[in-house]
Amino acid sequence: PIGDDAAYLYRDDVIELTELMRQDEHNPIVYIANRILNNQPIHAGLYGNKVLVCYEEDLTDNMILSSDIMLCGKNTTRDYWNNYIRKDLLHHYSTIPEYGERVICRKNNHYISVNGIELSNGLIGYCISDYPLIHTKIFKMDFLPDMSDAPFIDLTCNYEYFSSPPKVRANYNNPYITAERFEFAYCISTHLSQGSEANRGIYIKEYLFKDMQQRIDYTAVTRFKDRMIFVLPKPRKYFYFNNQKTT
Repeated sequence: PIGDDAAYLYRDDVIELTELMRQDEHNPIVYIANRILNNQPIHAGLYGNKVLVCYEEDLTDNMILSSDIMLCGKNTTRDYWNNYIRKDLLHHYSTIPEYGERVICRKNNHYISVNGIELSNGLIGYCISDYPLIHTKIFKMDFLPDMSDAPFIDLTCNYEYFSSPPKVRANYNNPYITAERFEFAYCISTHLSQGSEANRGIYIKEYLFKDMQQRIDYTAVTRFKDRMIFVLPKPRKYFYFNNQKTT
């Protein structure tokens, strides 16, 4: 963390960040990030020509298609946007990735590497198979990570995991299927985005646990280098019945 104490590394030769490296210091993304750190409200509006803060009803399909990636807080939200982008905007209807689709690896396999890059959880890229093949509970796929020009060829992927709903994937435990695990990655959770970056993107802010909200919001907005659309949740309305608050 910038200007914060290291969590695990205490040796003298560890390099600590003391200033922003991903964004230009005058980029309004930095302004939004600082407001989050200081627990200040984020208001709808246009900040310079780099940041738009709006509500979900103001988000257009063109905004989504012109973004590199979408981030959110919840897995159910992630699945909703992945399905919407795939089917409604890009018109992909297959149950497995087609050529050029965005996917993310969800399982470490240190025995598979290409050009020094291991197949690891959180690695994002593209399916580059013309016709991925399904064989009962597995499918074959060629995968090109964003950070490399050398693809992983003919990966054996877990179809059972890939096609399951979020709650099943989160607790998936089938020791008899050891194939690689992938998910669609047009939209990913902020948790999965840690360590990654994109030139431009969309962050869907959601109501989360209070002790998580600031960390999730800050992590999300600082993933973007140049431009960002920050989507606010609908304001909550509170009502009082017999001096008890409800939403």
